[in-house]
Amino acid sequence: MTPSDIAAANSLWQGARPLRDSERAMMIGEAHRWLMTPWAHSAAVRGHGVDCGRLMIVCVAAAVPGTDTAQAPYPPDWMQHRDDSDMMRRAARFGVLTPWDGCAAPGDILLMHFGRCVSHAAIVSGEYPEIIHAYAPAGRVVRDSAEGFKRRENGAWISSISYKLEVMTWGD
Repeated sequence: MTPSDIAAANSLWQGARPLRDSERAMMIGEAHRWLMTPWAHSAAVRGHGVDCGRLMIVCVAAAVPGTDTAQAPYPPDWMQHRDDSDMMRRAARFGVLTPWDGCAAPGDILLMHFGRCVSHAAIVSGEYPEIIHAYAPAGRVVRDSAEGFKRRENGAWISSISYKLEVMTWGD
């Protein structure tokens, strides 16, 4: 997504409100219920398999009734073959995207750059940098520290936090 795409997506949330602390707690509680679920591409069956994008969706749906949980199919290695981020588009359906500024609140979603584009999501589950995410190298949903995702090798970023998503709702 280009900066103008992000601005256009964010403008759709004008008039909506950020989640209340109780709604953020519902998201985090849902993420905790998925801990230890095996990682499985494009799945969303608690205890059997989930990937980071689907985990983001089910956690948002736990806090925001009526959330559209549909997701188009995608290949497991999509982020290695293109520069445009499907993850950013999926995330923009749920709230306001802002460039990473080093600050996050419990219930925010961090979007991370792996491969050629933003392709990983994690839920801030307590005080930053505490996160919960479905992480393929771990083979399951885990508690982790976001600090471990700011890595450079030979002067180039291998992974980094790129954006923060603040989930929004139209509810009262």
